[in-house]
Amino acid sequence: DGYAPANSGQAYSPSSGSVVSVTQNNPGATGQNHHPISNPIQNAAQDNPNLKGFVTRNGWGTVQASTTEDHRGYQTWHRDVDAKAVEWLRTTTDATLADFCNYMNGVYGTADMTARFGYVYFVPISFR
Repeated sequence: DGYAPANSGQAYSPSSGSVVSVTQNNPGATGQNHHPISNPIQNAAQDNPNLKGFVTRNGWGTVQASTTEDHRGYQTWHRDVDAKAVEWLRTTTDATLADFCNYMNGVYGTADMTARFGYVYFVPISFR
């Protein structure tokens, strides 16, 4: 089988000349849509000059959970993921867009998250 993304979206930053492509491969997913960039992550990213205004909840789109049990509202696992991402953003104040995408790929590449969402990829593309 070839790679066929179930969901994908892009966010564009005119000031940095960058795009982030968020792609999901989770055929047959039936669960809720999930914002990988939550409000807490979006708010923490505003303190980073490289990410401010670019890491936004709605701008990065959604991915779909594998089943309805994998994502129901703002569950404990979701709050834990957010807390860790917020801490990473607060301690990595010089993070670039590529650094942040690498961090998010690490989060969504864990066994727990791939079970919940299939394969989700964050790919930064720079035009400068």
